[in-house]
Amino acid sequence: MDLIPENIETLWEIWDLRCCILVSLFLQAFLVLFSSFRRKFKSAWLLFFIWSAYLLADWIAAVAIGLITQSQGSNCKADRNGNEDLLAFWASFLLLHLGGPDTITSFSLEDNEFWIRHLFSLLLQNKLWLPTFLVFIVGTIKYAERTYALYRASLDRFGATVLSKPDPGPDYEESAALYSIAATATVIPGNDLTDDAQLISELGEKVKDLEGVKLLQLAHLLFDTFKGLIVGLFLSNKDRETSRDIFLKIDYKCAFKLIEYELSFMYQALHTKAVVVHSKFGYILRFISLSSILGASIFFFLVGKKSFGAETEIALTFTLLVGAIVLDVISIINLIFSEWTLLDIPGKQNNWREKYITTRILKKKRWSEKVYQYNMIDYCLDTEGRINKILSKIAHFLHATAILEQLRNMRFSSSKPVKEPLKEFIFEELKDKSNDAGNLKEALEACSQRGDSALLKSSYTSYIKLKWSIGEFQYAESILLWHLATNLICYLPDSKSTGQNHRDGQPSDHTPNDDSGQNHGDGQPSDHNPKDDQPTSSQNPEHGQPSDHNPKDDQPTSSQNHEDQREKCKALSDYMFYLFVLQPTMMSPVLGNWYKVFQDTCAEAKRFFEKHNIKDYKGAWEKMEGVKTKVRPAAVKGTKSKSVFFDACILARQLRNMGAPERWRTSERMWLEFVTYAASSCKANIHAQQPSKGGELLTFIWLMMYHFGLGIQFSEQEELAGTKMVAVK
Repeated sequence: MDLIPENIETLWEIWDLRCCILVSLFLQAFLVLFSSFRRKFKSAWLLFFIWSAYLLADWIAAVAIGLITQSQGSNCKADRNGNEDLLAFWASFLLLHLGGPDTITSFSLEDNEFWIRHLFSLLLQNKLWLPTFLVFIVGTIKYAERTYALYRASLDRFGATVLSKPDPGPDYEESAALYSIAATATVIPGNDLTDDAQLISELGEKVKDLEGVKLLQLAHLLFDTFKGLIVGLFLSNKDRETSRDIFLKIDYKCAFKLIEYELSFMYQALHTKAVVVHSKFGYILRFISLSSILGASIFFFLVGKKSFGAETEIALTFTLLVGAIVLDVISIINLIFSEWTLLDIPGKQNNWREKYITTRILKKKRWSEKVYQYNMIDYCLDTEGRINKILSKIAHFLHATAILEQLRNMRFSSSKPVKEPLKEFIFEELKDKSNDAGNLKEALEACSQRGDSALLKSSYTSYIKLKWSIGEFQYAESILLWHLATNLICYLPDSKSTGQNHRDGQPSDHTPNDDSGQNHGDGQPSDHNPKDDQPTSSQNPEHGQPSDHNPKDDQPTSSQNHEDQREKCKALSDYMFYLFVLQPTMMSPVLGNWYKVFQDTCAEAKRFFEKHNIKDYKGAWEKMEGVKTKVRPAAVKGTKSKSVFFDACILARQLRNMGAPERWRTSERMWLEFVTYAASSCKANIHAQQPSKGGELLTFIWLMMYHFGLGIQFSEQEELAGTKMVAVK
């Protein structure tokens, strides 16, 4: 007995191929219209749908071609029905679909490594041989473009495009003969700057006045110079100094716009056909493609269709033709309104082009401009409650705990726009770091700082009191410690004056007996010796004192008041927690014992909340503020547990006992240094994947650091690039 009725089987045999073709056309339209949205919006659901469409598009086209091939050898009337000509015509469209749209050639960097693919040819001799041949030509062009784009974006080839032409240098024998004649040894100067380097230098000299297309041109030149970072190539010291000089001259808006352009070029070079299409040969191929599709459509419209069977087959063929024309026209429109167009067509701007093309291109959104947020207290409170506990038990029984955790994290994480004060703060702090790092050695030291430099810029008393929070912990532990402490001081309002109680009855912002680093009430160990906290000469050359402290830091300014600083600290704190929990791939080089610390801290936080029957966010922070922490937890509990829950309460109390201006200035500097350490430690190829996922602020900071000369992939040897020969006696 058949499970599926015979009439259903017959209906499916007739419509299986037709459905596959329609689904293939729909997927192509979806990818053309929406695949570029993944760099503008940071949404897990959007990425899921694009990823699904990307995988299904190739699969469904291959299945449809298989059905056509099967039907050619089948005796089933339902399959053949005298439509061999249309089947061959449809097959050529499926090859066109396999070529994919211009807007996406790969979903991830790994896809670029599979550029070696077999192109199969299918051209049947029939009544529609001419339109079939024309569409087959278009399909071959599209498929070849996609294959070549994947090849260009593969790591081996992408790295090769960065290298300059082979340079054997001056002929050794001739040069040696000249030196043997000379009385004293001289030096043969190195090669002059390349054309791109010369152009970057020229644009850099007038960078303050650059805008529009010129700024885009500079971004493209910088992209060509710095794209070698993705494949691990080292940049020359000349490249470092040129880029550093440019970024030291500009403001934060110009800097973020340059990097936005660069990451957009990176995305298009790695995941689209932009590099292939935007060339003279690419334009010719695009003209041939559109002309061929139009020619095939006109031919099919004029040819007699009585022998082609049912009207549904004819309607489906017209749908394919119209769909191909529309998608090709959309691709051409996208090609015209692309950044690469402004680079390909230099010259003076006329009013029409400035109004309708240039302005629209430059105003396009290129990344999500959002920073994701997650808070540990939210995380711990989310897992409480009867329903959550039942779901946890079910997930544990089904061995799906990791899936439930991921869904919970996605549900409770949020995002906020990257505001201008945060951008300005990041830029100015990196600029200060760049000014302090005059050479590569100092730049490497700046990249390795994970809070030390920020504390050294605070007052001496603050340095003594807070040094333990980074000196006694690994990086991941310090992140969690400062995250909890920052959220605690951000939640509880500042007092209006020293020693004055808060309006809502919160503890005083200042405890007179708590100013000394020796006081046990602020959480310092009972055997603490202040001399152990003295900065060493290696930390600061001037008598061990933090010499970078500026009294102006203690005064609120009109442009950066306490509320702005509080918001920046909160944003960076929750962002780093989000990265550690939901983006562990980016944080993998600095994870350390993160999972153990996070697990133990969460367990202690949940026990604390259950013990005091805390159900909401406000109650959690108020109870944590009231914790009596006279002795460090490690002295009481030992070192078996890696929880930093009560250490965070101690740190929060110490921060609140500082003056409000210094507290927020120190906190924001600490968080920026935490972020820059993570940015420089994250692998470059991981950063390169982020523009295709809506962009990450961490990636912007990473690239900005390199432009400021703060990175680990610079080589001093390039300073000796010129051939230096010394006569041997």
